[in-house]
Amino acid sequence: MGAPPRTKRFVRTDIPATEKCVGGAILLLLLGIAGAVHYRGVHYDPGIFEVDISALESTREAVTGVAATLREAPASATTATAAQSAGLGRVLPEFGLPLKAMGPTELYNPDTLFEKINGRAPAYQEFSFQELTTRSFSLPQQSGQFLDVFIFWMDKPLSAFGIFSLERDPTAEVVNFASDGYRSEMGYFFRTGRAYVQIIASSPEADVMDVAERYASYLAERLPADDSGMEARMRLPSYGQVPGSVAFVAQNAYGQELLKNVFQARYQFDGEQLNYFAMQAADNAQAQQVWQALLDFNAKFGEVQPPYESDGATVFEAENFGEYTVVAQQNGLISGIVNAANLENAKQFMRHAISDHFPAGKAVVAPIIEAVPEDAYEEERY
Repeated sequence: MGAPPRTKRFVRTDIPATEKCVGGAILLLLLGIAGAVHYRGVHYDPGIFEVDISALESTREAVTGVAATLREAPASATTATAAQSAGLGRVLPEFGLPLKAMGPTELYNPDTLFEKINGRAPAYQEFSFQELTTRSFSLPQQSGQFLDVFIFWMDKPLSAFGIFSLERDPTAEVVNFASDGYRSEMGYFFRTGRAYVQIIASSPEADVMDVAERYASYLAERLPADDSGMEARMRLPSYGQVPGSVAFVAQNAYGQELLKNVFQARYQFDGEQLNYFAMQAADNAQAQQVWQALLDFNAKFGEVQPPYESDGATVFEAENFGEYTVVAQQNGLISGIVNAANLENAKQFMRHAISDHFPAGKAVVAPIIEAVPEDAYEEERY
């Protein structure tokens, strides 16, 4: 085949006068805009965007957020903060430690808590949160390091223990300056009275954590030690108790509607780990009702042996899916072992717990191997 014929490219040689005029006008307009922008930049008036304060007078109203809580007010029965009523005062001090306050003590109420902890606020409010006292401190001797101190005041010790238990790391190291407390990699957390305290460090460095520990221990010494309403907690045996395993369940413990305000802990006993719980009823009638409901449930889904008396307590034993449950009712206290692998171990532990008499000496407690999942208290199995 032959090559295609070559065509000549069209080239304009004559531009109409009208088109030349329009192009020139556009060019002059662009040059004018550029000149105006340059002039405005060189001759900028800094007051052009200044706020006219007088125009805002009509919108002024009392501050209801954080700043309002920082105002000084005379302490009285109606104005005293939670910190004041606990004898701590309105200011979180430095306690003579190598710290420097980074700002004033801040106070947050249930309506403003979200401003400080945002998405975590609802969990605290479920445990009847009253007030947050918080302040940040720098460590002048440790460049760039700081501590954040939080004291969450709840309505009662039981509520404070509830939120502490909910957030606790069961694998963390237990502290010796508070009955409910632990050390994490970068902070100290403890509950005393109706206060749940968090001392959070900016670094896990030893010098920083040492100051955090000292501050936490000073606070623990000064906060009121109140365990009222936690009688069931006091009835948990100490013998063989796994450190840091005590937990609180407000509702539906082990999936049972009548098990409320329940304390539970794990125990190392005769080579086996046991789960023990205790609930203090309002009176003997309520205790009997709860105990009977648990017996009926186990009888429905498992095999229950005839109840018997032991040291003034009424006890039943049950087997469910190859695991054993032993529950006692005595003087308004419902307590028991659940999901035990060995019935004889469970019965022996319960005999000691009912009589409040364990073998002489201190039980050897194995370290915690794994954390109990948060939903362990609402298992489908009892």
